[in-house]
Amino acid sequence: MRCSIRELLARFDSRELSDWQLYYSIEPWGWEIENKRFGTLATLLAPKAADELAGPENWFTDELPEVSLDDGRKED
Repeated sequence: MRCSIRELLARFDSRELSDWQLYYSIEPWGWEIENKRFGTLATLLAPKAADELAGPENWFTDELPEVSLDDGRKED
């Protein structure tokens, strides 16, 4: 929110601040929780990815994928 405590208290009463605290305790937001969520997802997906991609030689490629710029129109 990037404001001082005095500014915060001028904008919100204690009831609204309490509501936000309760909401955050149920469904937190911000980069810290997002890092945890993506870490959990990576932990779940990594074993399957490791099976499909036999080794590091398959993880990266120097080749760019084929991209077609043809939009289906014929040139005259």
